[in-house]
Amino acid sequence: MAKNHIYFPRDASQRQIYRTKAGKKITQYQWDVYDFILRIPMGRVTTYKAISESVGGSSRSVGGALKINPFSPYIPCHRVVASNHFIGGFFGQWAGRDSRGSAEGRQMEGSQPEIQRKIALLKEEDVEVDGRGFLVGGGSLVWRPT
Repeated sequence: MAKNHIYFPRDASQRQIYRTKAGKKITQYQWDVYDFILRIPMGRVTTYKAISESVGGSSRSVGGALKINPFSPYIPCHRVVASNHFIGGFFGQWAGRDSRGSAEGRQMEGSQPEIQRKIALLKEEDVEVDGRGFLVGGGSLVWRPT
């Protein structure tokens, strides 16, 4: 197996027996979210809301599934942003959040390493983020399933 290979079960029988490194089972809802995210083209993003509208649940439940994504970067959760085009979270961290929970519009400089990694992954795909954590180009980058 290649060093960077991430095993992602594709069929129902493999998914039924799959367990995370922590020994936890992945729910059908989480599989649905991960399958949806695989469809987002490189260089594009989608929103937590668009995913929830497609697979069910809420924006928060999508975020919950992504927070524990054991398949990153194969499942490109860095391509998921908030509806207002704020970059949102990555690996359980929310961009720019301060001790009062306020996030959007704060300067991103010096933000958590996880958020810096999300910004770097987006930049590798020619998706730019401004200094406050919003997509440059906004809605033109948002992919919606057809």
